[in-house]
Amino acid sequence: MTVIRLPMDIKFPLYAAIIFYLLFGTSSAIASESELPESIVVSDFSLLLNGSGSRKKFLLVKIYDIALYLPRRISNHRDINKQIPQAFLINIRFDSNKSFGIPRAWREELLPLLNSEQESKLKAALVRANVSDKFRVEYAPDIGTKILLEDELLLIESGYDLMAAFIDVWLGPKPVSVKLASALMSES
Repeated sequence: MTVIRLPMDIKFPLYAAIIFYLLFGTSSAIASESELPESIVVSDFSLLLNGSGSRKKFLLVKIYDIALYLPRRISNHRDINKQIPQAFLINIRFDSNKSFGIPRAWREELLPLLNSEQESKLKAALVRANVSDKFRVEYAPDIGTKILLEDELLLIESGYDLMAAFIDVWLGPKPVSVKLASALMSES
């Protein structure tokens, strides 16, 4: 048996790459299908899973998984409008260590869309949120936009503006992640 001896300057990067792969695996935009229902109900409307993905920090740490639900599969985000019910289901993946507060990505992606009262309510909910808790941002034409943590209603706004802002964050011209935007539309 021939043993191949690698120089030390090659061994370390190779071992680091192998350990990195074993610890973190390959990066995929698709969130775990087993955790996402194929359909949900929003204000008596049955919505289908359109696509899903994960938001990561530093390419490694999942902050949240997100799924988009619509009445029918849509491949172009421009076809999503105030005439149709829609929802985002967001599974929290970060560990809510109270001393660190809300992850920066959440603040950048969600809080600027809200007024100060709404921001306070959402911050309080995020501080007490735990890994695997689910946020829902849902819109029904007759009700408006709701934000829920598990089954607790955090915010409700009449009209489509708040939902349109969330759509813009994840699917608009400058989404937080092009890969995530693509994944949200990928099930079509």
